[in-house]
Amino acid sequence: MKTFTALLMALSMSCLAAVYHLDSAKGNDANDGLTPETAWQTLQNIATANIQPGDSVLFKRGGLWRGHFTLRNGEPGKPVLFSNYGEGPLPIIQDSLAMDNESDWDMISEEKWSTRNKMFSGYDIDVDVGNIIINHGAVPCPRKRWNMKELKEDLEYFYDREAHCVVMRSPVNPALRFDSIELALHHGLVVSHNNAHDAIVDGLAVRYGACHGFGGSGAKNITIRNCDIYFIGGGVQQFKDDGTPVRLGNGVEFWNSADNCLVENNRIWEIYDTGLTAQGRTGELTNLTFRNNLVWNTEYSFEYWNGETGRTANILFENNTCIDSGRSWGHGHRPDPFGTIVAFYPNLAPTENFIIRNNIFVNATAWGMRMWNNWMDKLVLSNNLWYTADRPLYAMSSPQENYYMTHGLQETLKKYNNDLDSIFAKPIFVDQANRDYRLAPDSPGYGKNIGRQ
Repeated sequence: MKTFTALLMALSMSCLAAVYHLDSAKGNDANDGLTPETAWQTLQNIATANIQPGDSVLFKRGGLWRGHFTLRNGEPGKPVLFSNYGEGPLPIIQDSLAMDNESDWDMISEEKWSTRNKMFSGYDIDVDVGNIIINHGAVPCPRKRWNMKELKEDLEYFYDREAHCVVMRSPVNPALRFDSIELALHHGLVVSHNNAHDAIVDGLAVRYGACHGFGGSGAKNITIRNCDIYFIGGGVQQFKDDGTPVRLGNGVEFWNSADNCLVENNRIWEIYDTGLTAQGRTGELTNLTFRNNLVWNTEYSFEYWNGETGRTANILFENNTCIDSGRSWGHGHRPDPFGTIVAFYPNLAPTENFIIRNNIFVNATAWGMRMWNNWMDKLVLSNNLWYTADRPLYAMSSPQENYYMTHGLQETLKKYNNDLDSIFAKPIFVDQANRDYRLAPDSPGYGKNIGRQ
């Protein structure tokens, strides 16, 4: 009887949960959003509607929303779900402005074209254009320059912070050359989990933002799964005293404090900085799981660090496939190229139960794994497949302490008593040209539960 009563209560509560719909083509923000026929249109109602624990916010597949939003909070056992409905490609959330009409550009001098100053009307905070995506990535991303005088090559651009406009070098109006020109903005996170708790994001495409795809501090009980995250980053975080810009942009970032968060089954590519990261100075980063993700063409695939007054516990990075670090759109644009698959900046925090296992780590322009101080006694590395060709496999404590696959590797592993059961060989993928990075039956590591499943 008690079980039957509990079931009835659960069904009753589930019936009370609301399901909100967004349709970017046919919706209307004056609607109630409660059916596909009465869907909202823009992201605005996500912040203002009376969304309760257990409710769902569903985006229509095939739709596109410009802007950004913050996750709404659920409660333990009753998360707020952000997902999709209908047929077609994943719904897209992108934080960019289109500049692909001829009228969007004015010629200000020979081979220099400017967007109109009204470009950022309506924004009441500082905005930066961190990247320009042309023809959805079919054209290499233009290099950003820091003053007008540096615009010497075709498609180089400068963001004029005083005039709030972009100036691009081009022999003709850029909109006459390309079908699509998107200015990626840095004025917030595309999807923010800042101080969010008990929420699930399942099946969204997040792209064309100049900050992070997902990010924030204080996340708790957050799940991000089955998402595509791409062409992220490049916005200015700060300028050093000498005027050198520090740019940012991670696919998924947990900043300073996070607990009980799961990132799984996502595809992440063309990220200025890091595909997946947790980092901080003073907070606790605990119970974080990154699994079964596919990461390629980023500067780093996975990055971690924590400060002296913080705490690190129960970090699991498993069954991920990480390919071609240092081959993202931003690599050649950076003042500090690194090209490292796994990067551990100095970790001064007390650390326990940090596990990296069953992953595929392949190809980097610099290092396979780089540690800015000695992490080997803080990590458990097991059953990974590593291949870095002629690049150093490990760099510990400093770039000068390099260890290669080709000589002295087993002696190094025995010295640190770590990563001894991993495989160091070139993998064979099912269809690498089409991004099918499953191991082929004749590949080293096949059948050993390695990589994205």
